Amino acid sequence: MDGQSRILLTFFMNAKCLIVLVFLVGWGFQSLAEVVDDSVRNPSDEVSASDDQRLDVIRSLSLDEILNTNLRSVDKMDQDLFTAPAAAFVISSDDIRRSGARSIPEALRMAPGINVSQMDSSTWAVASRGFNNRYTDRLLVLVDGRTVFSQVTGGVYWDSLDYVLADIDRIEVVRGSGGAIWGANAVNGVINIITKDAAQTEGAYVLGGGGDEERGYGVFRMGTPLGETGSLRGYVKYRDLASRPDSIDGWNAGQAGFRADWELESSRLSVHGDIYRARLRHASIFPDFVIDQFVLQSESYEATGGNFFVRLDHEFSEDSNAYFQAYYDRSARSEITYSDFNIDTFDLEYQHRLRLGSANVFTFGLGYRSLWTLFDNQNPNFIEYVPEKNRWEVFSGFVQDEISILPDQLKLLLGTKLERNTPTEFEVQPSVRLAYTPNSINTVWASVSRAVDVPGLNDTNIRRVALSVIPGPVPTYIVGSGNPAAESEEAVSYELGYRVQPTSRFALDVAASYTRHSNLGFGVLDNPPVFNPIPPGGQAELRISGLQGGEGISYGGEISAEYRPTDWWRLVAAYSVLRIELGNIPNALVSEGQDPRHQASLRSSFDLSDEVELDLWGRFVDALPDLGVESYFDLDLRLAWKATDRLELSVVGQNLLESQRMEWGDNGRGTNLIVPTPVVRGAYAQVSYSF
Repeated sequence: MDGQSRILLTFFMNAKCLIVLVFLVGWGFQSLAEVVDDSVRNPSDEVSASDDQRLDVIRSLSLDEILNTNLRSVDKMDQDLFTAPAAAFVISSDDIRRSGARSIPEALRMAPGINVSQMDSSTWAVASRGFNNRYTDRLLVLVDGRTVFSQVTGGVYWDSLDYVLADIDRIEVVRGSGGAIWGANAVNGVINIITKDAAQTEGAYVLGGGGDEERGYGVFRMGTPLGETGSLRGYVKYRDLASRPDSIDGWNAGQAGFRADWELESSRLSVHGDIYRARLRHASIFPDFVIDQFVLQSESYEATGGNFFVRLDHEFSEDSNAYFQAYYDRSARSEITYSDFNIDTFDLEYQHRLRLGSANVFTFGLGYRSLWTLFDNQNPNFIEYVPEKNRWEVFSGFVQDEISILPDQLKLLLGTKLERNTPTEFEVQPSVRLAYTPNSINTVWASVSRAVDVPGLNDTNIRRVALSVIPGPVPTYIVGSGNPAAESEEAVSYELGYRVQPTSRFALDVAASYTRHSNLGFGVLDNPPVFNPIPPGGQAELRISGLQGGEGISYGGEISAEYRPTDWWRLVAAYSVLRIELGNIPNALVSEGQDPRHQASLRSSFDLSDEVELDLWGRFVDALPDLGVESYFDLDLRLAWKATDRLELSVVGQNLLESQRMEWGDNGRGTNLIVPTPVVRGAYAQVSYSF
């Protein structure tokens, strides 16, 4: 038996024992089921929903509400989080508010198994279950089901997702493969940011604040009814962040948008859109062919864009419903290190769900996406894209059958995504998921799935990326290029999970995973060096050609728990462990030691009175040895006073245990293109008013 086989066997034996042990413990709670069933599974009967009691409802029922959340990100249709056959976690609107987070990446630190590293003031590296980088191409990110994943860089520009945090209803985080539902690049997870219905935000809302790093920010939002069945809201916001000490990474951004919703007789229509503009700065290292070395230079650039989205949900009958959605997105970025580029995305999607008899729910869907990219190769000696104009198309189909083997207890989901895309043509991403819910307090689930990471234009069309320089009479630059023949990287994942909620005050969620990765990309040095006469005096280029065929495995687990000792005290804990083992992959853009092996989080929320809230959030993140980043503990604190029903004042301290620390470094492979800056201790104060 080879080494990988032994690891796989050991993992499944340990995972099996863990699941069986936890399940037996949970089964012991079954005697409590009749006592707690009504309060746990029917929380809406406990209190009325008047405006005066709304805050009390959130405080007393948030655990039950989260476990009964209609989760969309597992199969695109609403289903109960508690019985979902996936490693899912929901960050609620109240979680975001009480965390003190000022951005979506900061809020994502609450989810187990999500690695969030801040590279500089505006740049983040966010990954699920490993392979983190500035552009993480194995994590699909969506806003209301609209993908914000960039096929150019193979990642997400988090600075362009600067939404009003109070307008976010929840963030659904699904760890593990989502390819069978969402398609390519949902290899290790899916993050779906879901905004509130316009009817939930009627009236006016003003927010303002500032501090040492958050120099100033402000929000104005206005909501109003539209006739008898509709609602409309609009917003504007601005944010200004200072540069870190001894760095040049400050930035400011403005964003505006609207959302309108109509509740029709048997349909629901949503229309919304956003525009944004940001001015960003960071330090970049890039080649100066005049002095024959790499230099550090301040880089200022702009990021602009906008989107328009429409979705229609229609219920044909109790056994048949469907939705159709379409969106257009335009984004443009101007950077020194990259060619300037514009991206226009047009997307159509239709999905229909049918109940066939008493045991089957059949879902099918079709989709089309088209991307037009235009590059302006201003600095062809560093980075350029060839050709400058590209069109990328994706045709997709989706089928799934949810089979009820035992009514309300055992269900089987069989599904697959079929895609034909421009770079790799035909892709199949199947999955099998099984969920067993013997009673109202226990769920055990398992899954096997295949997902693919389709190469982006950074992998296929990029040319002449100078990574480092070897001095000499004729300087020799190590130059990387894309691989026009690149194929998809593949991942086959095995997952097990268990959820238990023995009482209305305690819930536990455990998940374990093992994934085999194949056809990973790596680089090979071409010898001898090639002379290039273009720079002044010429240069020699030692070229790295992009190849594929690397293999590896990743495995680990996550645990999250919530406990309410009293009505005024809430504890939320999370822990994750991750191991990545790669084969001999020379010059790979990712490595085993750039993801933390251990992460832990503990949030403690106190309602000191009806008017005063105190929140503490402690975190531990393990070292990133390949990036030279040490492990760290940290603490955030928030104190809020609700002066009136409409006015709230709060102060927040972040990263309180250290004056500064690094969360990211350089792996020596030239993948950052920016110089990471330290995360510093900071504080800010804010005031919000509703009327």
